[in-house]
This record gives sequence, C-alpha cells and structure tokens, in this order.
Amino acid sequence: MLVLPSVVFLLYGCLIMLVITGWRKALRRNYPLNRDHPFITILIPVRDEEKNIIILLDDISRQNYPRDLFEVVVIDDHSGDDTVAVVEGWIRHHPEIQLSIILLKDASGKKAALTAGVGAANGEIIITTDADCRAGVHWIQSMADAFGSKVQMVIGPVCLMDNKTLFGRFQQLELMVLSATGMATMALGLPTMCNGANVAFRKSAFLQVGGYTGNENIASGDDEFLLRKIVSAYPNGVALLNNSEGIITTQPSKTWKEFTNQRFRWAGKWRKHGLGFSSLMAFVVFLANVQVPLVMLFFLLGLIPEQSITLILLKVIPDLILILVVYPFFRIRFRLMLFFWMQLVYPFYVVFFGLTANFLPAYWKGRKI
Repeated sequence: MLVLPSVVFLLYGCLIMLVITGWRKALRRNYPLNRDHPFITILIPVRDEEKNIIILLDDISRQNYPRDLFEVVVIDDHSGDDTVAVVEGWIRHHPEIQLSIILLKDASGKKAALTAGVGAANGEIIITTDADCRAGVHWIQSMADAFGSKVQMVIGPVCLMDNKTLFGRFQQLELMVLSATGMATMALGLPTMCNGANVAFRKSAFLQVGGYTGNENIASGDDEFLLRKIVSAYPNGVALLNNSEGIITTQPSKTWKEFTNQRFRWAGKWRKHGLGFSSLMAFVVFLANVQVPLVMLFFLLGLIPEQSITLILLKVIPDLILILVVYPFFRIRFRLMLFFWMQLVYPFYVVFFGLTANFLPAYWKGRKI
C-alpha cells in the first residue's frame, strides 16, 4: 500500500531537485548583452480594463529607456466599459509617449489582439504585457539588454503584487513557483511554460513561425505555444531575463469565481501540449498531490502504521527547499506558516482543478471559453 506513494514522492523529489538545478543555472547564465537601443513596440491587449490601464501606462511613461525609441500599442478586444476613452484621455496628457489604439472588429480573443498588434508594430523587438500589471523603471531596458544578436525571444519573470489576504498570498506563492519553474526548465533546454505578461520576441521570428497559427482556438497559452514554436525554429534563440529589475508584477484574482476561471484556463491548455517533458512534469506533480490525501486517509483509517505519515515529508521538504532558493530573486517575504498551510490545501486544490478542468467551461471577461 505504501510502495506507490513512496515511488511517486521520490520521483517528485527528483523533479523538484531538477528544477532547482535549472533555476541556479538560469541565474548563472550570462548572455551577450545588447548595448544598443533598438526600437521597441510594447503590446497591451485589453478588455474592460478602465480601472487598471492608466497605472500601467504611467509606469511605462517613467521608463529610463529613450522615449523616442519605443512605442505602445493598445489593442482593445471589444471592451464594454470606458477603456478606450480612458486611454485616449491619457494620450492627450502624454504627447511625449508614442501610443496608438487598435480596435478589434471581426476577430476577438487575446491571440487575435496580439496578432493585430504585431501587424501594426514598428519595432523589430516586441514586448507583451497585460493591462493589470506594474513595471519598474528598468523594465524595457532590461528586456532590450537581453536581446543579443542571436536571441529571438526573451522570457521574463512575473510575480503577484504583495497582498495582505491569505487568498492573495496563496496566489503569490504559487505564481512565483510557476514563473521560476518556467525559467528553470528553459535553462535546462526543456521549455515548459512562460507568462505572456512579460515576454518579448523579434517580429521577424513571430512571422517566421506563423505566430499563433494552429492554436488560435485554444483559450489560453498564447505565450507557451509561441515559445515552443520559436524554440523549435531557433533552438538556441531563447534567453532568460534573469535580472530582478525586469520583474513584472500583476494583481491576484480578487474573487473565487475569477480565480477558478483563471485556473480552468490554465489547466485546460495542458491537454494541448501533447506528450513530452511538460506533460510528464504535470503528471508527476498531479500524482504526488493525489498521494498526500490518500496517505492521510489511510492513516486516519488505521490502514498504515503511524510512522508512515512521515512519507509526506518526501514532498514537503523538496517544496520548502525550492521556495527558499527562489523567493529572494522575486523579492517576496518568506512566510513559514503560509508554506505549511499551502502544504495542507494545495494537494486538494491540484486534484480538484486537474480533474474538473477537463469537464467544466471557463469564462473570461464575460465570455465563455
């Protein structure tokens, strides 16, 4: 009865140690820096973002990058609020920033918005982010520096804004680990994930690989599917932004409904990745989290010896080591009690979303996905 959880936990521990190895490699990796100042286009797809977009635009206006060497393109995806009017008002008060608005007409969705933005971009280097994000003053410069002559795409770190609620801190810790995992596996040559809130690519590379052709109808994954295409076309062409100055922060979900819909979108795209390291990693993580409540149940029913409950430490200890290694880079305060609380909750959370995402629809900004 204990053989399966023992084997699964050991596999999980090996996987986490592999991620830690990749993370350390990612931080050590030195790329030839681009000391030029290329012209850059920042794409911001929006839908009903009147409350957030101004804050991001203000951050962009404070960048230490030359203002005549970047432009901003806001692509509105049929907003039902005053997003467009708010952006137009901001443009009037900031004539020093090159900013244009595109209104989607016949198409909809984030991939369609980004595709339209790429088509209108004047920059060879394109950075994508989301309207509810915040950027430090060195963000654009950090991205530009990462584009050596052979680099076609740059993966940047993303973190949630600090939040005083347990719900928000739960999301912050989870996203930190996901962002670090994507950077770590990329450093190992095993691309798994990235976050479209902080990704950059050459326009020529986007066009060369056909952009989002082939996965237009998948609700999420604009970032990850493009990553796989570019890695396939340019095996050594993806760089990591391993500079904390380039971190993008974004907001946690405020309600359970918003949170569940986001997780349904995330979980749903994994089915489209096919066989490979990403699927293997997701399967091992799912199995390890399934074993935790099973071992607890067997213990409570008296089906296993009392000392067997310590098997769970084979999952807890690697998780703790990973977080201790990663959190200084993301400038997040480590909270031990939050970590232990997550160890109790997270297995049930993973099992729930891993199973239900295959059957329940997701919604985004009023749209059924």
